Amino acid sequence: MTDASPKFAAVTWNVKPGTEEEVAEILRAGGRPDSFEITRPDGSPAGRLLATAIFMRGNQIVRVVQYEGEPEALMRHMATQPAVQKVEALLDPYLEKPRPTESPEGFRQFFLDSTMRCLQVRYADRPL
Repeated sequence: MTDASPKFAAVTWNVKPGTEEEVAEILRAGGRPDSFEITRPDGSPAGRLLATAIFMRGNQIVRVVQYEGEPEALMRHMATQPAVQKVEALLDPYLEKPRPTESPEGFRQFFLDSTMRCLQVRYADRPL
C-alpha cells in the first residue's frame, strides 16, 4: 500500500425531478460491498474501504467514500462489486444524464467526471 492515511472522495449526480423518493428507496436498500479490502489486479493490497454515505438534496445525490490507499484501486474495486452494480442498474432509468457504469472503464470515467473537489479534511486528533 502506498499511503495508509484516510482519504475522502465525493461524487455527485442528478436524478430526474419527481423521482427523488423512488431513488431514495433504491439507495437506502442498496447492499454492502463483498469486501472492504481493496486489491490491485495482481491481488496485492492497495487499500481499504472504510465507510460510505449518501446524501440527497432535491434531485442532487452526493456519495461520500472514506478509504485508505490508491484512488485508482478504489474505483476499480467499487466498479466490480455486485451490490454496486445492482444499484447502478436500478438507478439507470432515473438519471438525468446516463452514465456507462457497467464496465470498470465506464465506472472510472463516471467517477472522474463527477468527483467533487475536497477542500478540507479535519480530524479531531490531529492539529490543523
